[in-house]
Amino acid sequence: MLMAKPTQNHSSDQKHEQEKANPLYAAIWRWHFYAGLIFAPFLVMLAVTGGIYLFKPQIESWLYKDMYQVQAEGKELAPSEQIEKIKKRIRMLKYPGTNLMLKRTGPPKWGFGLGISP
Repeated sequence: MLMAKPTQNHSSDQKHEQEKANPLYAAIWRWHFYAGLIFAPFLVMLAVTGGIYLFKPQIESWLYKDMYQVQAEGKELAPSEQIEKIKKRIRMLKYPGTNLMLKRTGPPKWGFGLGISP
């Protein structure tokens, strides 16, 4: 009785043998592996910090909700009046020449954000 031998793909076996025989090919792949191990933590760190930066407004509104959401007390002041009161306070603290920027940081129930630059 004759039994047929299973056919093998000789071209893929030959290619694999050639890859093993070439030391340059093995060295390149080894260095590629090491480079991946070295740079992978940096890429993960970049991805995580990029995600944090992307969702910064949502994270800050959750972290600082007690600072952003304020209860109105007394008479509501116009933004220009608020800036003048702050400028007087800064002059009292002896910080002349300071620039103020007052902007709304979110919905009306939130307060105004104040930026101070020298």
